[in-house]
Amino acid sequence: MKIRNSSGPQRCKLCLRDKDDAIKEHLQTNKPCCPQCPLGDIIKEALNKTTFDSVNHNNEDSEKNISKDIVDFIVWVIVGIFVYYLTYIVWEWNQILAIITAIFWPISAVVAFYYYLIKLISGIF
Repeated sequence: MKIRNSSGPQRCKLCLRDKDDAIKEHLQTNKPCCPQCPLGDIIKEALNKTTFDSVNHNNEDSEKNISKDIVDFIVWVIVGIFVYYLTYIVWEWNQILAIITAIFWPISAVVAFYYYLIKLISGIF
C-alpha cells in the first residue's frame, strides 16, 4: 500500500464551493464563508500571502514605475531637444513645425527611417 501526501480538502462541506471559488470569495470579503470551513487554513494562508505580497510589491513596483517614468521623460526631452536643433537650426524649418516635430519625435523618427530605407532601396535598383 502506498501512502501519499494529500492535497487537502478540495470543497467546503458546508457551502459546497470548490477551493478556488472559496479563496476568491474570501479574498474579496476578507472573511470566511463558514465558521468551520475546512478550507480555512488554506484560505488564511492565501490571505496572508496576498496581503504580504501586495504590500511589498506595490511599494517596489511604484518606485520602479516612478523611476522608469522619470528616465523615459528625460530621454524624451533630450531626444526632443536634439530633433528641435536639427529641424530648426540645421535644416532651417519654420519654428512651429520644428517644435511640433520635436514633441512628436518618435513619429518623425519612424517616418524618416522608412523614407531613408525606401530611398536606399530605390538607389540600389
